[in-house]
Amino acid sequence: MGDGELLSALTKARVAVDQSMAFWVMVNGRWDEEPATVILCQNAAPYVKPITFNRTHEGIVGADWLWWWVDPSGVCFGMLVQAKNLNRERNTWSIGFGHANRSGSQLPDLLRTADHFEVPPVYVLYCGDTSYRAGLTCGDDHTEPTCTRCARAGVSVLGALAAHELLSTGPGSVAVDAFHLASPLEDLADPELPRTRFWDLNFPNCRPELRRLLVAPEYGAPQVASIIWKQMSRLRTRSYSLAVSEEIDMGHSKIFENLPADRGHFPVPYFPHVLRGLRSELPSYVREAEAGRSLPSSLTDRIAGIVIFYL
Repeated sequence: MGDGELLSALTKARVAVDQSMAFWVMVNGRWDEEPATVILCQNAAPYVKPITFNRTHEGIVGADWLWWWVDPSGVCFGMLVQAKNLNRERNTWSIGFGHANRSGSQLPDLLRTADHFEVPPVYVLYCGDTSYRAGLTCGDDHTEPTCTRCARAGVSVLGALAAHELLSTGPGSVAVDAFHLASPLEDLADPELPRTRFWDLNFPNCRPELRRLLVAPEYGAPQVASIIWKQMSRLRTRSYSLAVSEEIDMGHSKIFENLPADRGHFPVPYFPHVLRGLRSELPSYVREAEAGRSLPSSLTDRIAGIVIFYL
């Protein structure tokens, strides 16, 4: 597309989610992630297409989803998504990154499942409307009297590797830091998103085409990948370890066959962790799901479904 149709659809969807969250805060002081995701997909259709696997549940259930952002050319970017709420308790903010499930902490499970699908894991943060977030601004980029980023922030995305790094520094202000670092969902589909000067410690060891994609990506799947990657890069600047010159071989199915192996304080190298989701074509299972064909249980047992974003 490139003409803002997906952006308009996501803006409409985010406004609807904001209104729903505000209503449920007024009624019982909180909202649920599952209905918020339903509202998001319903209002963004047909530019966003959810394909559910769990037919025993109505609508969209609260589990991990694969999101694929697809260019008309076929270039795409995949991410494994889990929804989280920004919770307010008086003047204290929290996000349940460390919550447990039957097998223990959710975050390691999310990372393992993302490794299986070779995509980065990402949190979708439902942050409430601007009234709910009174006193909490988007950070250094905040502008008065109106702020586009704050207005868009009701539905935001944050790489799970970034959440892992924030948690490792201690509970402190994890939720506030996560909110500041997260990107509004609408930014991922904004063809007029402003380009800001950006530098990564590993750029001297990067190939020129990789630097160009990360600093000034074309609208579409490369822009989505760049936005998620920059979250990790910003956190990398906080660690004092030197960059490494080694590369990791990504194989022939990825856009970039070799990527920097530097990890800073992350548990894994952050370049391949994010950019493994950038592909020259969709995995066959996405097209099979889009066509309504049955998929193997090895896929459907791991996730609730697939959401396709048509860029």
